[in-house]
Amino acid sequence: MEKEILNDLRNLLVLQRRRLHCAACRTVSDMKKNEGKLSDPLDRAVVEFDRQMELSMRGRETSALRDIQRALDRIDQGIFGVCDLCGRPISEKRLLARPTTMLCVHCQHQQETISGKRTYRSFEDEQRAIC
Repeated sequence: MEKEILNDLRNLLVLQRRRLHCAACRTVSDMKKNEGKLSDPLDRAVVEFDRQMELSMRGRETSALRDIQRALDRIDQGIFGVCDLCGRPISEKRLLARPTTMLCVHCQHQQETISGKRTYRSFEDEQRAIC
């Protein structure tokens, strides 16, 4: 992969990581600010529901942060763009679409077939779109 594209992907990943960290900090700050005592049980229930939804979103973002860090580590180690399972190069189009991916299309398809998580696209459609 060209160094320029690799640097662009690194910058994109660093920016995404920074945005997710800022969102997490804002959430904690907002929750601390809004810890006032509400006397109405319905108001408390609404606030608690909103907090649970926010924490659920932050949980997904925590997973995204781990994926981003793994991708950055792979760039640093010089193994970015190499499939974890088969060792073949991952197509540049796939990496541009999803820089945190660690599997080529073929291995991803096999993983989804094994786990029963097949997407709406057929494997052949996916290959045509990415390759």
